[in-house]
Amino acid sequence: MSRLKSYAKEIAVALLLLFIISNSISFYRANYASQILIKSMPSIFFKNENAKPVLYYFYASWCPVCNLELSNIEQISKSYRVIGVMSSSGDTNAMRAYLKSHNASVVSLNDNNGAVAKSFGVKAFPTTIIYDSNGELFYSDIGYTSTLGLYIRLWLASI
Repeated sequence: MSRLKSYAKEIAVALLLLFIISNSISFYRANYASQILIKSMPSIFFKNENAKPVLYYFYASWCPVCNLELSNIEQISKSYRVIGVMSSSGDTNAMRAYLKSHNASVVSLNDNNGAVAKSFGVKAFPTTIIYDSNGELFYSDIGYTSTLGLYIRLWLASI
């Protein structure tokens, strides 16, 4: 029994270290955020009446990582403002069908030709961009981010 506890403790420590290391790498890689250019987006996407952080989620229906992460984004959208931008995935009806099939209600813009993603400097999916409560670019990353990781980043963006 004590051997089992020892293994469980080692696994827990390893998972914690993995979490810390992966999030540290994500923050380090976020340097590309300063290069993002915003050329044209509907002004409603930039209004921040509540002075809370805003998460922009760039995704595509054909992206397997996006499909996996969408439930995390849906969970986050219950507490924070989330704006999805679905790129290169068909017309608005296809986007609505995709969201419905994933039980997602995230406010999303259909970026069928990828122009909005390109204006943000997005080159891969999924891309997550967070603006802090002052509207300043706080964080960006490419790839999967856990729900806990997103909550932590949004909390940090609000202080």
